[in-house]
Amino acid sequence: MKKEKAINEIPSMYSSAKWSDKILFNWVFPIIKLGQKRPLKFEDMGGLNDEDLIESKVEKVETIFKE
Repeated sequence: MKKEKAINEIPSMYSSAKWSDKILFNWVFPIIKLGQKRPLKFEDMGGLNDEDLIESKVEKVETIFKE
C-alpha cells in the first residue's frame, strides 16, 4: 500500500518557484494544466510554509495580548 505524505511534508509550489515566476504568476500554470486533465487533490497544491501555518500566528497573537 502506498504511504501518503502529510500535507506539510510536501513542498510548497510557491516557495520553490523562482522570483521571476512569482512576479509573473508562472508558478500557477502547472496547477492549472493539471486541473484541466483531472480533478485536483490537496497533494497537487503542495504544502504550506511554516510561517503560513496557524501555529505560528497563534504564538504571535498570544504574545501581543499578553503585553
